[in-house]
Amino acid sequence: MMFLLNAAAAQSVVGTWHGRFSVDTSKLPKVTDLKQKQLLSDGLKRMHTTLGRAVMTLTLKGDKTYRFVGENLPGPNKSSHTEGTYAQVGNTLTLTTKKENGKPPKGEALKPHKLTVEGSHLVRKLEGAGQVRISIIFGR
Repeated sequence: MMFLLNAAAAQSVVGTWHGRFSVDTSKLPKVTDLKQKQLLSDGLKRMHTTLGRAVMTLTLKGDKTYRFVGENLPGPNKSSHTEGTYAQVGNTLTLTTKKENGKPPKGEALKPHKLTVEGSHLVRKLEGAGQVRISIIFGR
């Protein structure tokens, strides 16, 4: 009986998810100098504007394959189209890229991408963001 309740309560990840960047600045040191405070504020505004332009769609199919399309992304590659497979264990979703922009993946794309199921969202915490924590939050 408990198994049936847990299975019914588990959310299916199959479907189309729309992503947005989320920025956590709570770990930044407190700045008291007015000039530094203004520089920090201006930099964060530029970052929010840049990240806010991104359009990301993740489609998870019932056959355990996925497709990600990202446009207006920050960085040198403004566009990303990836395809691959995914597996789910508990609340962790692991995406393995098989094609990146129509070609075999290279570099960072070879690493599995981990997302967590958090309520009605999928969350991917990005590495290497320093004191500013950046995540991609996917919702339906």
